[in-house]
Amino acid sequence: MVSYFDPAISYVFWRVLVGNNWSGQVIRVIHFSDGFGIPLLGLFRFVYSIIPPANFIHSIWLIEVLFLGILRW
Repeated sequence: MVSYFDPAISYVFWRVLVGNNWSGQVIRVIHFSDGFGIPLLGLFRFVYSIIPPANFIHSIWLIEVLFLGILRW
């Protein structure tokens, strides 16, 4: 039987490890600006930053995100 606490324990362990390596502090207050937080928040910010597409590369990125979303479902 798989424990539902395993992901939570893994997350806390990862936060302690990363916090210790990056900032020298074992426990830090979680800020959305440091790359941690709500799942897929970085993806949403990225897509929001390239809408409307300003150049050809932004258009390609939007198409890639669209295909990733379609293939995921």
